[in-house]
Amino acid sequence: MPTGIIEQLQVLYGERFRSQPRLERLILATAATEQVISHKRISDISIDHSRDITIALQALVKQGLQMINSTTAMAVVLFIICRGRIYQPRIRSSV
Repeated sequence: MPTGIIEQLQVLYGERFRSQPRLERLILATAATEQVISHKRISDISIDHSRDITIALQALVKQGLQMINSTTAMAVVLFIICRGRIYQPRIRSSV
């Protein structure tokens, strides 16, 4: 992982990031680095069981830390990386 990603996620999310289990932190760090993640990508870089990855991805969606693009079945990251820094865009509700 690029230097500083974990630190930036800790600044952005604080205890919300630090309290995540190891797999969820790996998923978030990968998402921040690669912008879009998939179950397969996490399987490629993790030793965790497929079911555990599924549960972790679902947990992050439920917490609002990522969202799913149902067309591509990819997890779309709620981060913007600009000049090496991570930002979380504000999501406007269409309701």
